[in-house]
Amino acid sequence: MISVSVLLPIYNGERFLTEALQSLSQQTLVEFEVIICDDGSTDSSADIARQFADRDKRFKYVKNEVRQGLFGNYNECLRQAQGTYIKPFAQDDALEPQALERMVRILEDNPEVALVSVARKSPREESGSQAIIRPFPRSRQISANEVIRNNLILMSNWVGEPSVVLYRRKHASTGFDTSLYHYGDLEYWFRILENGDFYYLDEVLSTFRRHEGQATSANLGGLYFAIDLLRLGERYWSYLEDIGETKDNFYRRLMEKVSAQVDHLVRTEGLDAERVRKYVVHDHIDNERTQEELLKVIDDFREIAFHATRSIYALNRELYELSLVKERWYKELSRLELLESQLEDLHNSTSWKVTAPLRMLASTLDLSSGKPEQS
Repeated sequence: MISVSVLLPIYNGERFLTEALQSLSQQTLVEFEVIICDDGSTDSSADIARQFADRDKRFKYVKNEVRQGLFGNYNECLRQAQGTYIKPFAQDDALEPQALERMVRILEDNPEVALVSVARKSPREESGSQAIIRPFPRSRQISANEVIRNNLILMSNWVGEPSVVLYRRKHASTGFDTSLYHYGDLEYWFRILENGDFYYLDEVLSTFRRHEGQATSANLGGLYFAIDLLRLGERYWSYLEDIGETKDNFYRRLMEKVSAQVDHLVRTEGLDAERVRKYVVHDHIDNERTQEELLKVIDDFREIAFHATRSIYALNRELYELSLVKERWYKELSRLELLESQLEDLHNSTSWKVTAPLRMLASTLDLSSGKPEQS
């Protein structure tokens, strides 16, 4: 009996592929299969995968006849899956030996849970250190509505990347939406969560790498993530509408998120407009996208530009109105400062000092009657 089907799409992943496959062969759970779908690699990835398949019958190597792209390749793996549970994986990543066993146990012990994810470590090659990524300080079970709503509000994926999740094959549906570029995994998690709760296991059981050559970097550099965030908000709008979100406010928050991400890439990775153009052009050449697909991307970016322009105008309008309020405030402040100055001049004047005894006498009068107080 196959307990878990591990989905492993590969494409020119020779750098870390051996380590990834070794981490699977060392799992304490033995009833699993690894479905390796090669999307036309031109490096030694195919040889590495075949070697593992020759040594261990749990590893199955298939080469796609036509390029599928990352999410399409995941779906190719999924179509061949036989396990009770599905474990997406990535050629750059690794699993701790007990990862499959611990994650399967969560789903077996909690039938109301549809998706489980774990904490992960992320090596930093430039410094030799590693970051530990955990969205919560302890293990917890969270309702699907809360997970979907919070990820839409934050416009981020704290559920995690494919290598950190596990779900039931009966909830697999049609797999990843190949029309999305960057957040296709998060959208898929949302659909799986429509079948039950989310469980976060606070154990570091996965290693997630991010480097220049992978699809994640290209999607960020090419600004495809902005298109996906827009589509996610529109597709799952009801979750935001339930908390009083308006479309205009969502588009405004989206543009703030995108601009902050772009600024980060400019400051940390030297991103500029020319590199963005190259990312987009090379992506369509490398993945052999059709003219129709290219036109769709252009239309998507036009929509992003429209919302960005409206957001900029709204922000400038708010700044202008704020400047008017500030100007009125300064005028009032100037009036108060003038009055204080006049009062100070009066207090320091000779006439004020000369009339001081009269004011003292007036303070002893009963002002209500105008007569001296009775002793």
